[in-house]
Amino acid sequence: MSVRDRGQGLSAVRRCSGGFAFALADLSVINRPYTQTHTQQHLMPAYLFAMAFGSVTAGALLWAWMRPRRATQLPRLVNPSASYFSPLDYEKARSEFRAAARGAGAALHTLPLQGDCWGGACGDSDAFKGPDGLTIEVAVLRGSGAQSSGPALLHMSGVHGVEGIAGSAIQTRWLHLVASGEAQMPKGVTAILVHLVNPYGFKHGRRYNENNVDLNRNCIVKGVQTPGNETLSFEWCRDSHPAKEAYQAFSYAMNWSRRWRAPWDDALFLLRAAYLLCLHKYTTLKRAAISGQYFNDKGIWFGGFCLQPSHEALLAFLRRECGSHNPIVHLDVHTGLGPCGVDTMLYKYREEVAAFCVEALGEPKQKGYIMGSKADEKNAAAGYDLTKGLSSMYLPILGAQAPGWKQGLSMTQEFGTVSPIAVIKACARENAAFVHGATQEEAKEAAAEVRDAFYVHSSAWQEAVMKRGVTVLQQLLENLHRVPRISPHPSPGIV
Repeated sequence: MSVRDRGQGLSAVRRCSGGFAFALADLSVINRPYTQTHTQQHLMPAYLFAMAFGSVTAGALLWAWMRPRRATQLPRLVNPSASYFSPLDYEKARSEFRAAARGAGAALHTLPLQGDCWGGACGDSDAFKGPDGLTIEVAVLRGSGAQSSGPALLHMSGVHGVEGIAGSAIQTRWLHLVASGEAQMPKGVTAILVHLVNPYGFKHGRRYNENNVDLNRNCIVKGVQTPGNETLSFEWCRDSHPAKEAYQAFSYAMNWSRRWRAPWDDALFLLRAAYLLCLHKYTTLKRAAISGQYFNDKGIWFGGFCLQPSHEALLAFLRRECGSHNPIVHLDVHTGLGPCGVDTMLYKYREEVAAFCVEALGEPKQKGYIMGSKADEKNAAAGYDLTKGLSSMYLPILGAQAPGWKQGLSMTQEFGTVSPIAVIKACARENAAFVHGATQEEAKEAAAEVRDAFYVHSSAWQEAVMKRGVTVLQQLLENLHRVPRISPHPSPGIV
């Protein structure tokens, strides 16, 4: 289904649920004094009927247009790229990345994770332990003449767990191309490939990590200023985050206080979504959700109370092994938002990033990608203006803690999958299972729904993601010399 079709479907939902919205907006009729006229009392059943009918109609239309597409309903994998995607097998993805890194001549580093591992009500609290414990893999590949203080590309996958299905495939494929000679490492530059920053989420079908934390809202180090001149702390985010009240207002529609009971709660979620979409602009709801929250550790988009083990391990490694590189381009690969199979280049702060993308990657319309725009409500970037703790903070954090990392830029490559409603519903269901418990079968179904929300099983999607992912990785390496050197700045030169 095209994005245009989904947009038409959402418009149809709003039209057909107009009576529902009108009735809900005038619920005060029920609470008027007994001195109502006979006509008003007579109309009360009509309001209630409109509410019920509108709810069912809106929910049914939302489900029909926005339901996640399950793997059993999609074409069989027959394309050459299919073998690189490992949607159900963490061990396979890790072992193939390791083998590809060695084949390409990269220095391979394995980062064990230590610290708190909750695992939820039905997860694995021992996931970090033992010889097969979860790890982050880092492959460092240097072109001829590359120096430890020279330019580098930091390429991340799996910050959001299951979204690493795409990023892992891109990284492994590119390493195979280097090994076969089909792709070349440019002279004088270094590639730092970080494989599955959130291995727990990847293995267990989660967007969030072992402690229910969104790692792309968790990158906060006290005393380090953002490129937007903010000095953040977890305490400030907990107490004073500008989106806190909005998140609380809509929390009931995303966070369950009990176990999820399918299919009844599927319908309930869609009815609540229909109601909110009738009363609020889509971007308003999106901003309230994705901005992150730091007070409810059982809710979705939880940014945490402290820096998580994955970030601690990776930041320590980069300080120790790659701390002198300069300038840096940081690319974080995600899936979920935007047109299906099309990548949007997102950035948080300065417009110099957009100019660099056009120079290095080509004009968006000609090359088939979308440039992030906060002003366009239809753009994947809309609603991110209040978001804190993004992975883009790696540059200012390391710029403050290491001798290098003083200049560079950070961006996200976001590949579209299914509708935002389907994505949020999948996360809400899986989160209810993680927090409140579920049978083995229920937990398995919830994890499968999350995977289907962030990974489209069609050949066309896989080919599009692989082509663009590998192409952008190579183009960024070849254009590291074009990185804008901007200063002064709280973290000089970081955009």
